Amino acid sequence: MKNLKYFGKGLKKLTPFVLAGTIMATMVACGKEEKDNVLDGTILENTVVATTDDGNVYLVEETINNRTSNGCKDSFHYKDVISGNYYHLMEDENDKCPLGSYINVDFETMEPISLYLTKEELLKDDFTEEEIVDIIDRAVISQQPEEIQKTKVK
Repeated sequence: MKNLKYFGKGLKKLTPFVLAGTIMATMVACGKEEKDNVLDGTILENTVVATTDDGNVYLVEETINNRTSNGCKDSFHYKDVISGNYYHLMEDENDKCPLGSYINVDFETMEPISLYLTKEELLKDDFTEEEIVDIIDRAVISQQPEEIQKTKVK
């Protein structure tokens, strides 16, 4: 019986620590969800900034491509996050998608939109619609020729 009494006293001393540890573990587990990137949940989540050699700028995300069923050559398709247009990325001038719903383009550059975030935006959890518009504006303006950038008024 002495051993049981001793064990009970030791357990009473450990109870506050066990309880505190359990509460802390629960709080961490119930915390906010992990994000793959800071733009998760926005229209810019999987967006890249694509430009053509003639200076057009597109904010696009890769779409699921049913290459065998849509008649297009083995290539990539993108959806414009602003206009909703679909683009077929041409590998050469003969690589055109026969489907009328795809616009044939040849992107010269493709960069992730995250390159256009400020330091403060990289640390944010949520974005307002106005902040999303600012990011889009920043990405599009930065890709335009300098003489056009100077004429833009903020």
